[in-house]
Amino acid sequence: MEAQPQAPIGATPVAATLLPPPDYARVVEESKYNPYNDAWPFQWIGATSVWEIGAIPNNDYTAWGPLYLVAYQGNGVHSADAYGGNTDVATSDQNPTLATMTFDDPGDGASVKYSKKWVFPESAGEIYITGASIPNLDVTDPLTPFPGLRGVISFKTRDGQTGQFDLAKEIWSFDSP
Repeated sequence: MEAQPQAPIGATPVAATLLPPPDYARVVEESKYNPYNDAWPFQWIGATSVWEIGAIPNNDYTAWGPLYLVAYQGNGVHSADAYGGNTDVATSDQNPTLATMTFDDPGDGASVKYSKKWVFPESAGEIYITGASIPNLDVTDPLTPFPGLRGVISFKTRDGQTGQFDLAKEIWSFDSP
């Protein structure tokens, strides 16, 4: 006897409810921390500045997690860190970088989807995030790319060079030569 597909009696499919963004999804601000004394994520060893730039949804918008933008030193700059009672030295031979990351992955691989890294085009040693302009969050269309990856980041280097980085276009621009 062959089994025929049947719908369970009395079962009605229910669509998932889009979870509105939490209040922290609208937060765009510098995260204050002291890398030598405060408890902070070990992923931030070598960071020169950290900003919270909203929150990321999972694929069906039923959970959210905060998104961070971190500027890291480069070009052999050394940074001693006393995280967890250990003293490590963070160095990188490549140019400084900007990176997005999340620690509270809302699921569906969202952390991987929104984690990116960009290398500064010059040997600057250190870059610092000085501002972030992120578009307003609109979750009416889940196919729209997350606004946090469509913003413009302002920065300065250790030597005073200023400029912007467009997250969507992945283009660095400088205010002076």
